[in-house]
Amino acid sequence: MRPYSGTSSHWDGERGEDLVQAEDIDPPVALRQEQRDVVDSKHMAAHTQVSVEEYLRASFDGPEPEYLDGEIVERGMPNLPHSNAQRRLMVWFAGMEERLSLHCFPELRLRVGARRYRVADLAVFQGRPAEDVPSTPPLVAIEILSPDDRFAQILTKLEEYRTWGVTHVWFVNPISRKLYVYSAGLSEVAMLRLPEYGVEIAAPEVFR
Repeated sequence: MRPYSGTSSHWDGERGEDLVQAEDIDPPVALRQEQRDVVDSKHMAAHTQVSVEEYLRASFDGPEPEYLDGEIVERGMPNLPHSNAQRRLMVWFAGMEERLSLHCFPELRLRVGARRYRVADLAVFQGRPAEDVPSTPPLVAIEILSPDDRFAQILTKLEEYRTWGVTHVWFVNPISRKLYVYSAGLSEVAMLRLPEYGVEIAAPEVFR
């Protein structure tokens, strides 16, 4: 996750280091199509201030970006291991939807503050949310590492979930094939658990 700056960054999942690679910076591009704003994320200028209304009205090339205090912040481009882990977790939750009323949504915008919108890789709610952009915390928020994610920004996002009131904050690293829970810090676990429902999923099932 980073502002649209024309650079890409990479986090070494094993060493936890940020590696920044410069790219060409192109001028900002704004297009209108079918009365909607279409924003090319590759051409968004750094620190461009936009309103909440503009953000919610726009569509974007690539992964859905986030909105943090007036700034559009892009998210990492997922690769196959990321998408596979996401799919495996979605299938797991889908098997519990009718029985436990746990509803799992991928790439969902979450209104965590008046001028802050996060996009969760997976958000799991007890019952179906009443709002299209939920403003109440999900039961579970899950972030899955993408190759160009920055570790420090991931930790900031996980902490924001926790302080917002998300009960279970999980982090999945498909590069190292490890699972973590977050509670004011990351803790590696062998399984992701929802003890109040008596369900759990082990790392081999997530990364199969």
